[in-house]
Amino acid sequence: MIPDQDIDNVGFDNVPVAEINHPPLTTVSSFPQRMGKEAANLCTKKMVNIDHE
Repeated sequence: MIPDQDIDNVGFDNVPVAEINHPPLTTVSSFPQRMGKEAANLCTKKMVNIDHE
């Protein structure tokens, strides 16, 4: 413990154990398929723009 300081923990990917953790654990959802699709779209747009410059 650190006297006079609060520490927060944040989990990643909404793991099921976060629901039973005490104190409660804040989690962040990720959407890897959606992020990959968006990354591919951005890369494609960049490549198309390079050809037109």
